[in-house]
Amino acid sequence: MKRASFEALVKALEAAGVRYLIAGGLAVGAHGHLRFTNDVDLVVQLIPDNIERVFAALASPGYRPGMPVTPSQFADRALREGWVRNKGMPPSMCASSPFRR
Repeated sequence: MKRASFEALVKALEAAGVRYLIAGGLAVGAHGHLRFTNDVDLVVQLIPDNIERVFAALASPGYRPGMPVTPSQFADRALREGWVRNKGMPPSMCASSPFRR
């Protein structure tokens, strides 16, 4: 992942007031264990207001949802639980980077 991509993402999340934490390879690296990674793993608070802010924040630098759901669908706890129960799909929202190319 390019530094500009990461900086744009964090700037957008912070400006929107999103409650999140960074996980995965970047978090491991921040703790002194270098590991190659080509993405950012985020954990976001799954409450409706925060989810709305996440969708808006990711859209501002050009990120797109990786699955066809609206913010209100993703914010619906019962719907997310149904995805897990009926489809074996954990609640995750993937977005592809506009800085990739």
